[in-house]
Amino acid sequence: MTRHLPILCSVLLALVNLISAETVRKPLSAENWSKKLREGDIVFIRSRGDNSRLIAALSSPNAGTDLDNVFTHCGIVFNEGGTWKVYEGAGRGKVLSLAQWQESEANGEVLHNVYVRRWSRGEELTPKKLRIILATAAALHCKPYDFGFSWTDRFSYCSKLVWKAYDAAGLTLAPLRTLKNYLDQLRPKEVQQARDKLNNGRAFRDGRPIDPEEKAISPEDIYKSDKLISVTNESS
Repeated sequence: MTRHLPILCSVLLALVNLISAETVRKPLSAENWSKKLREGDIVFIRSRGDNSRLIAALSSPNAGTDLDNVFTHCGIVFNEGGTWKVYEGAGRGKVLSLAQWQESEANGEVLHNVYVRRWSRGEELTPKKLRIILATAAALHCKPYDFGFSWTDRFSYCSKLVWKAYDAAGLTLAPLRTLKNYLDQLRPKEVQQARDKLNNGRAFRDGRPIDPEEKAISPEDIYKSDKLISVTNESS
């Protein structure tokens, strides 16, 4: 048995390295945006906005404070006049360049990295489907921000915009969940706080309290979609 230990250890080490390689999140630096981005790519970032802590907690019980292990904002990029811009559904009333978007989400602090994911089967993302994705994203981008996290098209939030834009083109990024699914991930002391914050947005649900069965999707769940591949500084 002991003579096989070195081989066993080598196999285990290889497995650990393989798993680590698959789970390490690698960004796409600004100097590579012009070379590697494509229209329709989905960008992710850990934001420092008002809702970022709530979104992080709802997305994962292991969300670190201000770390890139959970993303709290996302959008779809497009190129306009040589400048990369982002449809994001944040209710800003304008479209930011990707550089402005990165800076805005830093909230005056050190910039977080931008991470990029792309539909893995390029042949499925036809020019017609890309036009549908961008047109749907543009329409949802113009809607007021959805503080109630409803599933209506009257208001928007980032991951809802991304999911619905791809869905309009017949491409499903990830299975939808419910608000209850996300609330159940919270620690007991955080549940009521989250419910109170969501209920403060009841105006975005025509005065209704939150519906635990309402459809929802987080930036983190879209990032983890097995339909997407990462675009990084090392990508070919």
